[in-house]
Amino acid sequence: MKRQWRQRSTERATAEAAREAGLSSLQARLFAGRVSEPNPDRIKTLLRPSLRDLPAIGQLPDIDVAAARIARAVTTGEIIAIATDFDADGASSSAVLWSVLTGALAVPVERLHIVIAHRLADGYGVSDNVVDRILALEPRPSLVITADQASADGPRITRLKQAGSDVVVTDHHLIPDEGCPKDAVACVNPARIDSAYPDRTIAGCMVAWCVMAMTAKVLRESGAAVGGSMLDALQYAGLGTLADCVDLGRSRVNRFAVQCAIRHMRASSLPVWKAMAKYTRGRFDSQALAYQICPRVNAASRVRHADQAVAALCSTDEATAQSWVDALDAANTERRAIQAALLERALEMAEEAVADGARALCITFYADGHAGVHGIDLGTVPNHAF
Repeated sequence: MKRQWRQRSTERATAEAAREAGLSSLQARLFAGRVSEPNPDRIKTLLRPSLRDLPAIGQLPDIDVAAARIARAVTTGEIIAIATDFDADGASSSAVLWSVLTGALAVPVERLHIVIAHRLADGYGVSDNVVDRILALEPRPSLVITADQASADGPRITRLKQAGSDVVVTDHHLIPDEGCPKDAVACVNPARIDSAYPDRTIAGCMVAWCVMAMTAKVLRESGAAVGGSMLDALQYAGLGTLADCVDLGRSRVNRFAVQCAIRHMRASSLPVWKAMAKYTRGRFDSQALAYQICPRVNAASRVRHADQAVAALCSTDEATAQSWVDALDAANTERRAIQAALLERALEMAEEAVADGARALCITFYADGHAGVHGIDLGTVPNHAF
């Protein structure tokens, strides 16, 4: 089959408007090949959205119920457990929930637990192992808030309910055919079929941020004191959004989260960013986040435990933050070495298959490889391997 290249058509009015909005000629041509929008002001809001340009978070399903339940737990002194996934989105979600609860909502740390699954020992989601760990907590939580998981964990949520713990699910993954967990107090997920929220691509950490923003609103309206802003938490949400590789092209919510995070990281007083500056050469932009910060945050769960990433993100002093960030860097170095060894072995296996007469793409199966590193893109494989 002969490969043919076809130039994408562009709208001249859109290209002119894009240049008027501040884009270079090349950027304007690329933009005009994908979007039809002749209004420069509209283009500016598409490329650099502000909070007022985003969909109303009240359109997320169950968010009012979730916020009301969390607000009640905050004001009545309940014990709360945060249960999140172990990847960078999950670790960022933990930081979002922890920072808002301990900061703006002034919940004492003695009333909070963080429970993150171990990638190798516990598996994905709110597994039975995770439920066992939650039920063993002292004091036992009466409310569990999940993030970046649990939409498909109905049976485990039923276990928690039967043991006396309410569960508020916040997530962004697909809903199973049987529907949301029936015993959850609320299931806030833009992927729900009944969701009125127009953006189904937001990351789990952004769903968690929306829920906490609504909780703060509920508490303010009830007359409770809510201090500070949501900016620190939004920095974590932007980090997790970029790390989770969600759609930045079609989603202005995701663009807002990342752009806002980068903008505030540069002037932030959060110790973790000062510690990370050692590895980003003092730069905080999308490249530094994607290739320096995100891999280090994610490496913790791949070769150690995601608790280390959360500890780094939520550190309250620079010395502690630097110690945890250096630990993340060591984990990332270990991950890279394992990944390089896996690639070398995969190439050997592929070459063996070719030598045995394989005439198609070789998909190697290496059962003895590191389960925490399997699945990472191993990069470009040399042509001679096939």
